[in-house]
Amino acid sequence: MGTQERREREKKRREEEIVDAAERIFFGKGFDNSTMDDVAAEAELSKGALYKYFNSKNELCTAIVSRAMRFVIEHFEKASGLTGLNGLDTLEKICFSFLDFYRKYPEYYCSLQNYRHHRSACGENSGVLKETIEENIRINSILEAAIRKGLADSSIDTAGNPAKTAAMLWGDVNGVIPACALSSQNEKGEELFKLTVKTLIQGLRG
Repeated sequence: MGTQERREREKKRREEEIVDAAERIFFGKGFDNSTMDDVAAEAELSKGALYKYFNSKNELCTAIVSRAMRFVIEHFEKASGLTGLNGLDTLEKICFSFLDFYRKYPEYYCSLQNYRHHRSACGENSGVLKETIEENIRINSILEAAIRKGLADSSIDTAGNPAKTAAMLWGDVNGVIPACALSSQNEKGEELFKLTVKTLIQGLRG
């Protein structure tokens, strides 16, 4: 292993440790009540050293969003890999897997809801932001692949552009769904989520 590769691995390891520390602070105290000093102390770094890795609280939160998206991708990929399903049923399973993601990672779900706020404060050249955008593209591509599968097997009938339909569906599942469908942990809230997804899916049925 070359020197440059070792440095990159060490940098990545340290970044992950800092994000771990940021999660403990932000999830425990809340974003608005936390400071970069809090994160630096939790990560056992000086504030100056912390800023060598992340430029702001917003960039740190975007790094947490990046993790959240990776977990979403894991759930979506697992659902999309189920066998014996047509495209429409695959798409429904993918959307329902977002509820599993929420149940398992409620804090990460909350981070997704604040993505736009933190994204706007990161700056166009942020490496963390670029990674998050790439992960968002991956999420959309999983949905798009299921839509194209449905178009091919005639389980989906839509004149819309598959890529745009995928983006719309991801926005609906993640953001447009009424807050009570996900903010409540009771059975009624989950049933409302399922009903919303089924309504969306029915609109694509072939």
